[in-house]
Amino acid sequence: MKKILVPIDFSAHADYASNVASQIAQTNRAQVILLHVISLPIYEDRSLLNSTWNQNEIDAINDKINDKFKSILALPDWNGIAVERKIEFGVVHKKVIEIAEQEGIDLIVAGCHGTSGENSDYVGSSIEKIVRTSKVPVLTVKKHTPKFHPKNILFVSNFFEENERALNLVSEISDKYKSDLHLTKIVTPDSFETTGYSQKLITDLAEKCGIKKFKSAIINDFEVENGVYYQAKAINADLICMATHKRTRWTRLFGKSIAQEIASHANEAVLTIKLPSDKSKTGVIFPE
Repeated sequence: MKKILVPIDFSAHADYASNVASQIAQTNRAQVILLHVISLPIYEDRSLLNSTWNQNEIDAINDKINDKFKSILALPDWNGIAVERKIEFGVVHKKVIEIAEQEGIDLIVAGCHGTSGENSDYVGSSIEKIVRTSKVPVLTVKKHTPKFHPKNILFVSNFFEENERALNLVSEISDKYKSDLHLTKIVTPDSFETTGYSQKLITDLAEKCGIKKFKSAIINDFEVENGVYYQAKAINADLICMATHKRTRWTRLFGKSIAQEIASHANEAVLTIKLPSDKSKTGVIFPE
């Protein structure tokens, strides 16, 4: 993990995210890009901006934002970390995804409220869209975390083979922080599986990823989200990890993905990892 991107609107929750990003950067000797996007959806083309705003106004905005950046970077958290500051005009989530791809970002760290309050347009709907569309992992942070050192990591999955990349990444994080890794499958009435079959999926994928030390659980609940929240509380999880697919016609029809919902509303930090493209044209994935 060499490059971390932090979309920042200078709110308290964005500060929580930037603080966690600085700690991850220290641990991994990574570079951090702090990105502030001035949301002007009408003016996606910066040249059109100049027809309404004169250069003096743009310079004044840039100066004000740079002063806020300086206040953040003056904190001891940032000592010894290579930091780049970026100010962009446009649609927030689109700019974040664009910069992530341009810069070869390995991780996006973003702040949002979880269940503690209503998200603003910037950290609410924008973060949800980032989680849904980002090709790189997204870590959402909900609270001040003086020491980001997860002791209990919860990885929730169907444990089909498509999750191998995601589980490998989570395993690396677990090894880095010497965390207890909890591999959990949520079984609902609509996706019933026998306990033996579910346990075999967990064990087989863990073995394929070379993971020898883990705790497994199979949770029965009416909704996947409720099962995740229950298990996170039961094991005192510091970090919830989930894989997510690209948005398909099914999620457009029925609403947010489960991973997106949990990333937005769980009080714990949540890491979402994009899976490879769906193997079937319907968006339905089957175990191999």
